Amino acid sequence: MNMHTPGEWKRTGFTVYATEGERGKDANRFYAAVSPGHINGVRTTEDELLANARLIAAAPDLLEAVVELLATHPASIRSVSETIDNRTDAAIRLARAAIAKAEGNS
Repeated sequence: MNMHTPGEWKRTGFTVYATEGERGKDANRFYAAVSPGHINGVRTTEDELLANARLIAAAPDLLEAVVELLATHPASIRSVSETIDNRTDAAIRLARAAIAKAEGNS
């Protein structure tokens, strides 16, 4: 069961947020700001921060796509004892693990 904030997640610069439908852009359900860090004196670059913010904003869409793909793709519906090919089987395992991680089951 998905417990994340529903609706479209948007990004403005380093900030990711979801709005409350009809109440408009001023009614944020949540927001997350991506902040720079540093390791051994090296700061996170602006390009990396923006890429991280884009990935976070896309997370609900990616989760929905992977769940739908696994629900409809013949290779993931087959009997557990069947093997399609190593690459497909590995991709299905990765997709299931990603869903479990997103849903807090890993």
